[in-house]
Amino acid sequence: MSKPSDGRLHILPQSQIDAWLAAGHFHTVTISTTDPRVQALGLLRRYSRQEQLHHLYILSDPVTEPDRSGLRR
Repeated sequence: MSKPSDGRLHILPQSQIDAWLAAGHFHTVTISTTDPRVQALGLLRRYSRQEQLHHLYILSDPVTEPDRSGLRR
């Protein structure tokens, strides 16, 4: 298996990963502070615990939002 030119191994489509990030699917996320998805997907609002280590955000504990029935998911 050869390494992709961008250095990332793509197992899932990027669109699926982005949708899961935006939905708070992951308990913990590590992402570069300069990654445009931090702002575009509202990740700092999506996770209640936020740490910064050098050039990385470590985000955890996704914030749950009420569903349309008014019940928390």
